[in-house]
Amino acid sequence: MTNDDERGAGRVADRRAVLRNAVGLSLLPLGAGMLSGCGADQAGGASADAGRVLVADANGAQFAALATTSFAIAVLPDTQFYSRYATAAENNQFLRKYGSEPFSAQTQWIVDNATAANIPFVIHLGDVVDQVGKPDQWKVADAAMKKLEDAKIPYSILAGNHDVLLDYEYRGAWDQASGTDAQRDPKAEPYLQWFPASRAAQQTTFRERDGSGFHEYHTFTQFGVTFMVLSLSWRISDAGIAWARDVIRRNPTLPVILSNHQLLNIDADAVSPLETEYGKMLWEKLIRDNDQIFMTLNGHHHGAAHLTKTNDFGNPVEEMVVDYQMAYQGGNALMRLYEFDFTNNKIDVMSFSPWVVQKPSNTLNQFDRAVLTEANEQFSIAINFKKRFAGFTKWKPAMASSGAPILPAVKSRLLANYTDPVVMPPAPPRDVDDYPK
Repeated sequence: MTNDDERGAGRVADRRAVLRNAVGLSLLPLGAGMLSGCGADQAGGASADAGRVLVADANGAQFAALATTSFAIAVLPDTQFYSRYATAAENNQFLRKYGSEPFSAQTQWIVDNATAANIPFVIHLGDVVDQVGKPDQWKVADAAMKKLEDAKIPYSILAGNHDVLLDYEYRGAWDQASGTDAQRDPKAEPYLQWFPASRAAQQTTFRERDGSGFHEYHTFTQFGVTFMVLSLSWRISDAGIAWARDVIRRNPTLPVILSNHQLLNIDADAVSPLETEYGKMLWEKLIRDNDQIFMTLNGHHHGAAHLTKTNDFGNPVEEMVVDYQMAYQGGNALMRLYEFDFTNNKIDVMSFSPWVVQKPSNTLNQFDRAVLTEANEQFSIAINFKKRFAGFTKWKPAMASSGAPILPAVKSRLLANYTDPVVMPPAPPRDVDDYPK
């Protein structure tokens, strides 16, 4: 490459960097004669000149850049305390203090932003309620999730340990004989009464539930690429695993996102991933020899972590745990967006709260953070989609001729009229007796 070529390439890279990071991006399509169709077989699936658009940065300067072909999946970690403390039995704590409720704020935000943020699907990670036997908690969850249904936004849902009558932890292979879906009475389980297969079937993406009624799978299509979301409830039985394997066998070309309530944990440093016995079991029995599973999501363990494992095909499997229930206000309505960026071969992750920004200003304190910026909360996963999926499908997405990165625009809108309260660093204890008595 000549020096001129290097300088030119550097300018293009700089412009793309500005595109990714600018606040309040606006897209201005170029004339039709300046756009070329999808062509050469690049990793992203588009030719070098395909989808060029004119972009205005935060200062109004305009430049040509490659349109971003991407969509976002919304993820709702454990909502159990949102359901519990929004009830009369718990003194309607959220409504009384803030005039609104976190669970409802999450799903309403998705409804309001699904088009702008290109959200085709929502994944709930389980622990829908905190106390399985309290109908009022189920009513809160029912109303929140119904917002998505009324707006025709499809979602998958699964039962966490708080959503089943017996929530035995998995300790080893011998535990498959007790505490799984195979030992439950479906007619007695509140989860199956509030979220039965008939309700799941209202989602346009729904394909099937297993015989126990607890596990389901969906498919959705974006830019001509169809994905599967395989959702497994708490303590899947061997029969349930056999069903999950069969589902994948019957859909041999689909990339699979595996959602569970439990799989990965967080180590004592609150950052590093820690494998669980249950997660290791799922890896051995379901994940490692199914190349289609490229990503797993789970809640249950308090915090967030990310682990990349290598399957039997030599390919990466991205495992992620996220659960905010032990944070301020039972999680402060923190949720996630996963932006799948076909143009730049990556998945960007954003952790944020749509509820914090609508709280009355006089109720805010240092724990009210609208966007989390720690490394385990805001990160990017490099994934060459074509190469990663080469073993089971032909990567031919319909690349967009316009479109900007999603997450920067979401963050800009979220923070437009909000500033995080000042965080005061905690004072260290004076001595061993300096603690609340």
